[in-house]
Amino acid sequence: MRRWVWASLCTAVLFGAAARAAAPDSSAIAGATQAIEAKFDCRISLLGQPRQDEFSSKWLVAYSASGEGCEQGLGELQQRGAAMNVVFFRRPNLPQVEALIADMKHTVEVAFGCRIVIRGGPRFEEASSQWFVGYFAAGKGCEEAGQELERRGSELEIVFLGTAPRQDLIR
Repeated sequence: MRRWVWASLCTAVLFGAAARAAAPDSSAIAGATQAIEAKFDCRISLLGQPRQDEFSSKWLVAYSASGEGCEQGLGELQQRGAAMNVVFFRRPNLPQVEALIADMKHTVEVAFGCRIVIRGGPRFEEASSQWFVGYFAAGKGCEEAGQELERRGSELEIVFLGTAPRQDLIR
């Protein structure tokens, strides 16, 4: 009898988890963002695919937003998302991330006296919803400068990747 009860309980839990795991309707997500765009002066771009948070079973949807009315509209976007078991989280768009990178780079260069060169432009990775940026820094204090740059970036899910100069790669 105990085994049957335990098996029934496990099956119920598994079916309950499977029901929670259903992906949100992409047209409903698009409809929520379009409603906010229409009501507020805010342009919203969805980034990547929704991914499920393993602890809360909620679906996480990355987006970027720009416009005068975004701050007002984002609370309503969260409410619409909650009704779909979705949490919208904001990521910077390309111009915003470029400005953040320039500010972080300048701050770290001044603080550590180290010249930092950004290699190429930032690239957004859909799977992780993170921005990746290559950089080069060499000289006195640059190891600490690179660590600080990486720490500051991690707070905003901007991943700074230190690269070797071309002449070091040839050796």
